[in-house]
Amino acid sequence: MMAPESSHGARRLVGPKGRASHIVPRLAACAFFVSTAFRVGSLPAEPGAKGVDGQEKRQSAALKAMKARADAATVTCEKGPDRPLKLVAEPLLHYSDRENNILNGGLWIWGDSGRPQAFLKTEAHLWNGDEPPRVTWVYCFVSTAGDRIDAAWPSGRRFKTSEPGLKLEAIHDGPKPAEAKPARLAQLKELARRFSVRVGNAGADHKMRFLPTPVHRYADPQAGIQEGAVFAFAATGTNPGVVLLLELYQPKGAEAKWQYSLSRLGIGEVAVQLDERVVYEQAYTGIYPVKKPTWMWFFEKGMLPEEKEE
Repeated sequence: MMAPESSHGARRLVGPKGRASHIVPRLAACAFFVSTAFRVGSLPAEPGAKGVDGQEKRQSAALKAMKARADAATVTCEKGPDRPLKLVAEPLLHYSDRENNILNGGLWIWGDSGRPQAFLKTEAHLWNGDEPPRVTWVYCFVSTAGDRIDAAWPSGRRFKTSEPGLKLEAIHDGPKPAEAKPARLAQLKELARRFSVRVGNAGADHKMRFLPTPVHRYADPQAGIQEGAVFAFAATGTNPGVVLLLELYQPKGAEAKWQYSLSRLGIGEVAVQLDERVVYEQAYTGIYPVKKPTWMWFFEKGMLPEEKEE
């Protein structure tokens, strides 16, 4: 992946008063938001590894490497620093994007029961002369916890959020909750379709694609969460740029309500609407690694592991 072009002279997507009024600089080369194709298994074959078998081995090696890098992080909540959160074993999404030099990418979460507490994207890129197995590893980490959290990597890199990542808002005109779980899932999908996301890219503002199948489902009746689902929005393909947590919330003895929280997974400016109302906005962060109150991204050079012959 090559670095995005300079932002000088570019119109922006999100205006100073929070409306869609300008467009971000060119982000087509940016891994976090732009994915022009979902090509699992389309990785370039290494020398000596030909055909489908060679590509499958490279893909398998990349997935193992991404999992190892996600596993290596220790994530804890401020209220339970001695109880690390559990990483879900498999990625919620697995994608690749040859046009944007993403060999392989994965979306991971911490919190194997109840509401997800944090998301991580790990991506293997080809930047500035990288040639497999040498790659640039790109990380994007975001909190969705109701508490401040702390993430640490073996390399010594550390990220402490300065505020909770969970920002719950009610949907006041949602449907009466159905009794059956399949019907509730249908209601969640219909509510999710009411959200739309616009992102600025390559000098033009465009709508991100809603992925209608939840990438994760959860519940925590003791906390009042009767049904919960995570939906993703992608510029193209399935590389997630925004995640939507959508829940049916009903504590014991209280009235049921629908609620949601939104989180970014990229550097570009976004504007999210619920029906016709803008409910979430994030500004362009720049092309260099950055830390925000609940979100950060960084990169490092590394290698893809070689798959051993059986």
